[in-house]
Amino acid sequence: MDNAGMWNLRSNIWERNFLGQQLYLSVRLHKRSLRDEYNMPDNALLCGIVANMSKPTPYSLQ
Repeated sequence: MDNAGMWNLRSNIWERNFLGQQLYLSVRLHKRSLRDEYNMPDNALLCGIVANMSKPTPYSLQ
């Protein structure tokens, strides 16, 4: 992917899409910028191998 930012992948399987099963992934650049990336929502649920990982440090305007 050549765009930094948050990407949302949805299943083509109707039952999964209808239930809201989606995968979000973040493409990061070496430079942190609110232009390309928003902070992860506080209510975001983490699952799988990232369930016990800490969330990234929030971006701030500086």
